[in-house]
Amino acid sequence: MSRRKSSGVLDYLQSIEGLLEKGDALEIAEARQRYWAMKNKEYQARRRGRLCEVKITLTPEENKRMAREAKLRTMPLSTFLKQSGLAYVQQVYVAPDAVAVKRIEAHLSRVLTAIERIAARETKNWIMRDNDYSELRQSVREMKTQVHNELTNPTLLLATIAAHPERWNEIIALITDSKRRP
Repeated sequence: MSRRKSSGVLDYLQSIEGLLEKGDALEIAEARQRYWAMKNKEYQARRRGRLCEVKITLTPEENKRMAREAKLRTMPLSTFLKQSGLAYVQQVYVAPDAVAVKRIEAHLSRVLTAIERIAARETKNWIMRDNDYSELRQSVREMKTQVHNELTNPTLLLATIAAHPERWNEIIALITDSKRRP
């Protein structure tokens, strides 16, 4: 009969002399808690070895604003701050709702798939040739790319800022005011 492999916590409890035989439930629970605290400490040390942590300080107003923006994008505050910082460095735009962008892209993909199915069916029936649908396919592909680019990297806004850098504060005020209006 094969014996089940013992877990780390069981080995730890067995390593404490007499705990399992003579210890009460409270002592065993405390030892188990110490084991998991030790394991968590080891995990955090390994994690800090391969990742960098950054601590920031926000005023209550800044925190409120950042939390609101993160909530609009349905992501935790730390994820939003990380994505926003990386987007700023890479000079791209963090879409207000990444899920909405994905839904639009998925819808356009379904439209393209439907067009391709119609083209395949019609080509089999010799009613229309495949070339008759190629322009429509290309149009949908271009639309999908354009929607993605516009929602993740608003070129019109970037072009306006590039053309009028002295009006940066005015542009930001316009964007902020338009978000506040219903």
